[in-house]
Amino acid sequence: MVLYRFLLFVAFIELLFSPQLAFAATWSNAFEQHNVVMLLVRSSDGKIIRTNQAARRFYGYSETELQSLYIQDINVLSAKAIAEERALAAKEHRNFFVFKHRLKNGDVRTVEVSSIPVQYRNQTVLYSIIRDISEYRIAQQDLWHYQNRLEQMVEEKTKQLEIKRHQQIVILSTLTIFLSLLSIAFSRQIFLQKQAEKLLQIEKKRLSDVIWGTNVGTWELSEKSENFLINERFATILGYTLEELSPLTPERLGSMCHPDDWEKSQQIIKGNIKGELEFYECELRIRHKQGHWIWIMSRGRVVKRDKRTNRALKIAGTHQEITLQKQLHEELDRLAHIDPLTQLPNRRYFHDRLDKVHDLAVAKNTMYAIFYIDLNKFKLVNDSYGHHEGDLVLKNVANKMTSFFRSSDLIFRLGGDEFVVIIESLKAIADVEIIATKLVTQLSKPHTLANGVSMDVPPSIG
Repeated sequence: MVLYRFLLFVAFIELLFSPQLAFAATWSNAFEQHNVVMLLVRSSDGKIIRTNQAARRFYGYSETELQSLYIQDINVLSAKAIAEERALAAKEHRNFFVFKHRLKNGDVRTVEVSSIPVQYRNQTVLYSIIRDISEYRIAQQDLWHYQNRLEQMVEEKTKQLEIKRHQQIVILSTLTIFLSLLSIAFSRQIFLQKQAEKLLQIEKKRLSDVIWGTNVGTWELSEKSENFLINERFATILGYTLEELSPLTPERLGSMCHPDDWEKSQQIIKGNIKGELEFYECELRIRHKQGHWIWIMSRGRVVKRDKRTNRALKIAGTHQEITLQKQLHEELDRLAHIDPLTQLPNRRYFHDRLDKVHDLAVAKNTMYAIFYIDLNKFKLVNDSYGHHEGDLVLKNVANKMTSFFRSSDLIFRLGGDEFVVIIESLKAIADVEIIATKLVTQLSKPHTLANGVSMDVPPSIG
């Protein structure tokens, strides 16, 4: 059911902002009634130009009030803090930002903002999805509070027991005549110790309930143990029981992780262990028991150090599954770089790749060629038979070029009837003319339209 709703949402976004379709009332209603908070923000100045019902319920403003605001009016972070968050997101390779937004009633909520640039009514706007993560942040802080409080309580109780035991030894050594009284005191001390252990178990259960309520797995690794100490939720996320996953050594966990992600996470953990980072946070893929990869947000920090040498004695943290969030972000990124009609990379992706191709050619001292292609008589197809037939011609041209070129060659649609091809690793300049001639021949073949009419749309190549 979740996958169905996700695919339906992606289709809605694709149709909503497709350059080939008008903003139809049906899809306008879908945008309006979707239960996810959505904003359209003009990228040039931050003006809010459209909202949906979920956004108005969340912020507490009417549609007219929201559309009179700029995004800066809602975001309570300073310009410096916003810049720092963007820099941190870039450093951590995140495609979302964490801001603080003020509601109409004055409440400030922590939100996760995912945005992509799209075309809407002949202007570039940021399509933003807002997710309220205030409760998650509070739960995360409570988790650290309970963990630290539990350690402090254990240390305090241990010190108290040591002091009282010492007093008992002194009394037994020096006051033998009061043996009976000392026995009573010792019995009382045992009772108090059991009471303390009972209270400790209650605190542990409370901590376990808090951890389970946040839906995260916990782990702990100390200098005295070679294995991770994990909770049941940690194992459940990976499809195992706690018994199946125990003992969990660092080597076994590393073998379950994607090699690239594991290496990166170890570098970050080392920075935390050395004291270079206050805490570590890393996204990594771990192999599920059923064989597929799942995305995990791994967080942790050193919770105990040697006071003399500053050596890390214990490190602890949490694991939370973020597979669905990663899939959504990846799909939004794909939509931003793919032409929806021909499924070829678009103009944005062309500019990203061109610099990389050029730098690689310079580094390897190789040649590359760029073909700029447009279709003659294409306007005649649209004017005579309609845009539906024109779209069919564009798809046919894209398929022909995909079949003609090598898989290593890069084909893009810039827009309209304009295409670009980048051919890497050319052996001779003369090959360019040969390839261009063959391509003209291939693309000059007639296109059969849906009504059976055959049309010639020969290309021009530069």
